[in-house]
Amino acid sequence: MKDRGMIKWRAFDSVISSTITLNKLVKERNIVAMPILSEEQLTVIEQSLKNAFYRGDKISIVYYKNGKFEKTDAIIKEIDSIYHKIILSNAKKIYFQQIVNVNYV
Repeated sequence: MKDRGMIKWRAFDSVISSTITLNKLVKERNIVAMPILSEEQLTVIEQSLKNAFYRGDKISIVYYKNGKFEKTDAIIKEIDSIYHKIILSNAKKIYFQQIVNVNYV
């Protein structure tokens, strides 16, 4: 009698590759579009960042990164106007165009 060897496992190979494809599709489906902010919203965010920086207040920042929204709470250590980013006390660097919302903690 002849052994089928690896041939008998071929069906499972297609299951594994379809699982990888399915996971990829789910990730792509969960991607959120970057919101477009009005000039008024941008002005409010800018003023909040400046006030928090000069006062040393802790703030909560919601920002857009890699297709999803992330949130962090920290104190602004530096505002880099050349590269248009802020450096936070938790060692995160966030670009101005990524910021969606700022609140005081």
